[in-house]
Amino acid sequence: MISPTELRAILQARGAFCSSLDKKHLIPMLVKTGIAPYEFAHLKDLVKEKEDNPKVQTKQLIWNKESGTTLGYELGFDFDFDHLVDDSFSNLSIENSPQFVAAGDGSDANHVIAEIRIKRLDRTKNFGEDENYFDCSIEMKVDSNNQLDLNITTKHTSKESQNIVNEIVKRATRKLKSSAAIKSDKLKRILFTDFTNEARINYLTKLIKSVDYQAYIQNTKRIQIKPDNDVPGPVPSELELLEKKVKELTLQGENLDSSIFLRLEELKKRIKLYSISCTYEINTDRVDGRCEIDFEFPDLESMSQSELTISIVRFSTKTKISSKERSALKMNVLKAFEAKKLELLREYSFKYTPSEATVEI
Repeated sequence: MISPTELRAILQARGAFCSSLDKKHLIPMLVKTGIAPYEFAHLKDLVKEKEDNPKVQTKQLIWNKESGTTLGYELGFDFDFDHLVDDSFSNLSIENSPQFVAAGDGSDANHVIAEIRIKRLDRTKNFGEDENYFDCSIEMKVDSNNQLDLNITTKHTSKESQNIVNEIVKRATRKLKSSAAIKSDKLKRILFTDFTNEARINYLTKLIKSVDYQAYIQNTKRIQIKPDNDVPGPVPSELELLEKKVKELTLQGENLDSSIFLRLEELKKRIKLYSISCTYEINTDRVDGRCEIDFEFPDLESMSQSELTISIVRFSTKTKISSKERSALKMNVLKAFEAKKLELLREYSFKYTPSEATVEI
């Protein structure tokens, strides 16, 4: 839960420098030289409690409609949920007995979901308050419009739950491949490197716009960008200072999607856009509220494998609603953006074709 950059900053504050950002090098240096009480307090502060707000990623497989089977049949019986947790310190455990069941109203045999509840013991917390619980789920559905794409939506709230969800996706993919329910076990993800700099900016600024009735955009309040020094040709005057002095820049303000960095065509090809944060109004028949959503490629240290993630950061309603209704409303908002994410991919990603933009399981 603590990044290599944060570990290296502690070492540098002592005057100990390490050229590597690999934890395999940083942690031994830190431990062998001892951790001062104030450093331990700082490390504890870095391990912050996360809000119980979901993060959603969508993956795709090519469904074999000629197989004559269904997701419910393939995954609903004898699916292996054992030994999902890889934790040598025994701090993690799964608290329920997960299984794939029919999703929605249960009428579609090609729409299933599995929900998992995780308990984590955190010894840095106060005595008696050292247990945290995280929920995650995997929803799989064969696209009724196309009957070719098997869309997998994963919801997680912590790094631990994300790892478990990814492991279940791998196992489900292998099982579907072994029964010929899918044409290939190559999984399509939306990665940072699936776009040119211009297309990535156009894709994200189009994606954040309002989606049907679920959410109405109010403001683009934060963007994270980085100059691309590898683009040949003269540098525009607006970017000269960034290319010489700035490695990474976070801008906060109002309506930043219309800033010159994301608006002027001559600048777009030299800007790497990592994330956009927006606020939205939520208006349904029963609830009025507000939320803040992050659209980001989170893994800055390995951008070739950084997968687009949409997550709710803050969520509030004018009237009090049940936790079940609150959770359902959050997922409805995220799923609306997920559907739009796949729709826009056709237009902006040069790696849209599944056979050209896949990763091995």
